[in-house]
Amino acid sequence: MSRPISLRTRLSREYAGIALLTALLLGAILALVLPPFFTQLEMTYLQDAGRSLNARLGDTRVLDRNDDAALQSEIEQFAQINRVSVSIFDETGAVLAEYSLDDVATTISDETLTQPLGPEGSPSLLHAEISGGPDAGAGLITSIAWAWAIAGSLAVVIAALFGYILAGRVSAPIAELTRASGEMAAGDLSVRATVKGDTEVQQLASAFNDMAEGIEDTFDSLRRFTGDAAHEIGTPLTALQADLELAQDASSETHVRELLERSLGHSERMGKLTRDLLALSRLESVGAVSEQQQVDLKALAEATVDSASSRAERAGINLTVQQSSEEVWTLGDPLALSRALGNLVDNALKFTPAGGKVNVSVDREGDNALLRVADNGLGIAEKDLPLIFERFHRSRSAAAIPGSGLGLAIVKAIVDVHRGEITVSSDESGTVFEIRLPVAQ
Repeated sequence: MSRPISLRTRLSREYAGIALLTALLLGAILALVLPPFFTQLEMTYLQDAGRSLNARLGDTRVLDRNDDAALQSEIEQFAQINRVSVSIFDETGAVLAEYSLDDVATTISDETLTQPLGPEGSPSLLHAEISGGPDAGAGLITSIAWAWAIAGSLAVVIAALFGYILAGRVSAPIAELTRASGEMAAGDLSVRATVKGDTEVQQLASAFNDMAEGIEDTFDSLRRFTGDAAHEIGTPLTALQADLELAQDASSETHVRELLERSLGHSERMGKLTRDLLALSRLESVGAVSEQQQVDLKALAEATVDSASSRAERAGINLTVQQSSEEVWTLGDPLALSRALGNLVDNALKFTPAGGKVNVSVDREGDNALLRVADNGLGIAEKDLPLIFERFHRSRSAAAIPGSGLGLAIVKAIVDVHRGEITVSSDESGTVFEIRLPVAQ
């Protein structure tokens, strides 16, 4: 298989080819324009010589005297002065006098002019043929041809060098991109292409770097997710195995029942974790709500609070709902939105002590629907707020409270696929989660 021609070589050839075509076109134009131009100059010279000859012969009246010797002398003098060949003919075409410059060491023209002799406007029986004269383009055309050949050759060489240099500047960032992509393909996700300037290729390099950074972040997130998932699943699995082994050796039925109940709890925890992982994976892979419908957020909030009211009552927490006076609708998946709001209410109840308050409110804020879940519970440490929606993230204050660490990540994913926004604020007085969704028109 032949080696492909490099961009630098191709660009050099193309520039040289353009210069060569331009030089050939210029040469063709000169070949078409210059010969007629110089021919016209030569004819003009002969016309001037013819008028001058007619005037000279008229002034000397040598034609009226029928003196052949005097006519020959005049013709010779005139021909030598004007560097032309002259022949005088009578009405029958016989030669009366002639002089040729064939023996003169000069370049002469090939053009010939017939000049009537006699007063202007009167019938003429005699005429002269004037030929020769200086060849206006003889040496000049040769000089122009040499100049064109030299200039064209230089233009081709310069164009090829310019193309080679320019191709080097263009291909350098491409080579850098090739190097960076090769290293990335080999597994080094931290590699970046060097970006300088603001050309299209360098903009491509910048886009490549952004893509590489996104890929690296995705792989880092995947590695963390895999490690965290393995840990979260491994912990209850290890505990389950330990309890089952203890149950095998238990001496009393009561102890066996206790170990089995505890094992069932570990199994339920793994089941919930698996379901949450599958739900989060589906949400992130879909990226948008496939089937949208009108969702009444006031009714959704009412239903969520109703389903959690008995739990709140048992925990001694005052759970309330505050509704807007106007209708608040959005487009989306009602089950997913119900799960998102339910997770927030579940978290609020989980981290609010007995005697506390949890309030769910629905309102309209411009073109957005606003869902707010506020509590006066434990609060979230300031350093944990930027990480609160990360998978498996649990603050120190929540370490003693059961949970998978995926609830808020699921809420964030649901809000994202609905093109919404979720924010959180927290201090010692409690925590407030706010979801903003586009209002259905």
